[in-house]
Amino acid sequence: MFLKILKNNSFLSYILFAVLVIAFGVNVFTLTVSNNFYAFTDLGIFLFHNEILTKILFLGLWLLSAFWMNRIIVLHKLMENKGGTVIFLFALLSFSFWSESITLDLQLAFLFLLFCVDQLFAIYQSQGKLYQSLNLGLLFGIAIYFYFPLIVLFPWLFMALGIVKSFQWRDLILPLFGALLPFYLYSVFQFFSDEVNILMTKKLLAVNLNLMPLLFKAIESNLFWVLALFFLLLAMTYSYRVMDKLTVKIRMFYSILIWFTLFGIALLFFTKGFRFESVFLLLPMVFLGSNYLNAVKQRWIFDFAILFYLFLLVYTRI
Repeated sequence: MFLKILKNNSFLSYILFAVLVIAFGVNVFTLTVSNNFYAFTDLGIFLFHNEILTKILFLGLWLLSAFWMNRIIVLHKLMENKGGTVIFLFALLSFSFWSESITLDLQLAFLFLLFCVDQLFAIYQSQGKLYQSLNLGLLFGIAIYFYFPLIVLFPWLFMALGIVKSFQWRDLILPLFGALLPFYLYSVFQFFSDEVNILMTKKLLAVNLNLMPLLFKAIESNLFWVLALFFLLLAMTYSYRVMDKLTVKIRMFYSILIWFTLFGIALLFFTKGFRFESVFLLLPMVFLGSNYLNAVKQRWIFDFAILFYLFLLVYTRI
């Protein structure tokens, strides 16, 4: 039912998108706004710490992320995009990661990671102009600025760059310089304003040794979050099996996403737990999952999984 509607790109698919977007918007307005411990700027100041304005801006950035995901697929022709499966999955799985509270900083960081993926394929098409490698580092540095533990994914950035083009010494220096630029400007501003520099005074990265107890607690309290991760593992397994049958460009895209997933899981060891900190796994989950759903033949399994997922969402809020 659901998969058939999406693949046919019928009028019902747009109704489905609208229902999901409206439902997620209602969900957001029932959640609290959390402060991001790892951010360098309190974005609430610019919104006068008004929760309504914060939630409206959060929804705007969330919709922009959905649009940008779809844009990457369509613009770079990375997969057969039947009926907006990317938008559907992003809207549906977002409930799993934004179920307790929201934070504007992480949504911004997620959006800049999408810009990084977009830039990687711009580099692939032009085989790496100097300013593009610098832009890539700058975009990633801004993402780290809003969520510092993303620095754990920095090796992934160089790996991805090495996948899309022939890696040279400048591909190490320029992204690094670009990533340092936001923190240089931040430090200069803090110095002249005589304010506390969080970069120098705050412990922003530490290994979380209580990860396993937190994982079991997350499994008990948020089953649909676990289902989302199970879907990710299923999509990763399928992607790995079919990589040899794909074109070079799509195989490259798969490799980037699979490595991102591994580094994204490692990121959890440097955060406070399994709440919205794992939201970055939405990126490979949506892209890999869309490819999986476009190829899957057992549609009834997908429909059953969606209905069960929706049941859990409603049940947890009663």
